[in-house]
Amino acid sequence: MSEIKENLKMLCKERKITFAKIEKELGYGNGSLAKAESISAQRLYEIAKHLDVSMESIVDPTNKSEENGEKAALEMKNAMLKEKVMLLQKINSCYEEIGRLKDKVIEIDKALDEGENNG
Repeated sequence: MSEIKENLKMLCKERKITFAKIEKELGYGNGSLAKAESISAQRLYEIAKHLDVSMESIVDPTNKSEENGEKAALEMKNAMLKEKVMLLQKINSCYEEIGRLKDKVIEIDKALDEGENNG
């Protein structure tokens, strides 16, 4: 069995999923993974995407630190993006309030102008 296929087998075992289930979910022929001498880069990509892992984690599962670092970086980026959205929403609310206040100032100015013209 190829090293990649062995690594994939171990990953499936960790995730409690069988080759047969992957084959079915990805529309591969029955037994095509188990019988394969090697796995094409295209199939490796599809399987990695399906299992939500990097291709590198299947090719070289000992390199977990890089994958964990990438995951942590993505989580940090996601948190920062959420904070950015929240801040932009607050800024938008402030602009709306400024608009309302500006309209009130304009109304007061008109009322004062009318008062001066009438009085």
